[in-house]
Amino acid sequence: MKLSTLSFALLTAASYINLGSAQENVLDLVQTFREPKNILFSVNMGGSSHVLWVLSILEELAARGHHAKLFTRDDHIRFAKKFPSVKPISSGPSVFTKEEYVSLMPELIAMEPVAQAVYLIENFSFNYTEEYYKHRDIFNTEKVDLAVCDSFTMACSDAAEAAGLPFVVTSSMALSPDTAAPYINANMFNMHHPISKGVSFFTRFNDKQNQPRKKIDWPQGHNGPNGLLEGLYQDCE
Repeated sequence: MKLSTLSFALLTAASYINLGSAQENVLDLVQTFREPKNILFSVNMGGSSHVLWVLSILEELAARGHHAKLFTRDDHIRFAKKFPSVKPISSGPSVFTKEEYVSLMPELIAMEPVAQAVYLIENFSFNYTEEYYKHRDIFNTEKVDLAVCDSFTMACSDAAEAAGLPFVVTSSMALSPDTAAPYINANMFNMHHPISKGVSFFTRFNDKQNQPRKKIDWPQGHNGPNGLLEGLYQDCE
């Protein structure tokens, strides 16, 4: 009887100790997600379709107490005027002149899918090393908690990943794997046919298999700074 009484007493004492420890741990938790965060959106080009809708989201986040900043080229700084809560920071002169912007889209439309991919990567991944370290520096100086990277600003996401920062990639086009569906074409090599309806089996096979493999014949250096075309090809698989 005495042994059972002693055992019960010890178990009761242990439960109180455990309960007390649990309560102390709960009290030590801090809801840091409610603290203001430094959010930086980086975009080099693309115009209003790449910038304005993201800035509208940042404006809302700023209204909720966060600190939003736009890291962009001089010709895109103007987009921040309608969003007073977003602080613009220049990342340098514009990538393209006005004349180049005007001629860019007609040239892209006239290109074959593979040629489009090569053109985009060659022209949009310029000065990759410089851009990469520029982003590493801005992340440190602005004490960034979250990086928002335009899909054309490839160095941003790479720099954020290397720095251990969470990041979001924004895109005006449905090119990411999570947008895929059996009835739509959501990669650069076959999106010239937006949906698969009415497209022959041969054409779909050519777009899915043959077009991406043409990269094997491209000169060295056309695969981008970090195997970007390899990634595009993997998205097609």
